[in-house]
Amino acid sequence: MAGEAIRLELRDPGDLRDGLNREGPGAGMVDEACLVRQGHSPTMTGTILLYGLVKLLLPGSKSLPRTFVLAVGADRVTAHRARGSVVDRDLYRVTVNAEEEAAFPRAEVGGELARAGITANAYLRLPADGKQTRIPISAPNSQLEADLENTVDVLRS
Repeated sequence: MAGEAIRLELRDPGDLRDGLNREGPGAGMVDEACLVRQGHSPTMTGTILLYGLVKLLLPGSKSLPRTFVLAVGADRVTAHRARGSVVDRDLYRVTVNAEEEAAFPRAEVGGELARAGITANAYLRLPADGKQTRIPISAPNSQLEADLENTVDVLRS
């Protein structure tokens, strides 16, 4: 399956997790999943003042793709390069690379919600060089906010 892409249609929260469990890498082993991009979504005020857009474009972790699916399992958390697009108000299409870009022991990964922007923001805490790094992430679209919030909740427990 290496190199293959999985195409999923997301209509409701949990559709990404369910699709990965049905046909993705590690099928049946994903407790929660979300599509995220590195960087925080700016507030409306920040966008108007342009500084919010600069924050969104700042470089994040070089070990993770700019946009990726974060899949949380019982023992591991994996990141898979992904891309998505809005089809209509109720449908978001996502393509997920089956190949892992990064993997971490579940016990060493954390998450926390951050101040809201235009879409939901959070911090992903990952192990790096014997310490925790805090990477800003956001939902790329408002349709995907619930998945981000649910995934952060699972990472906090």
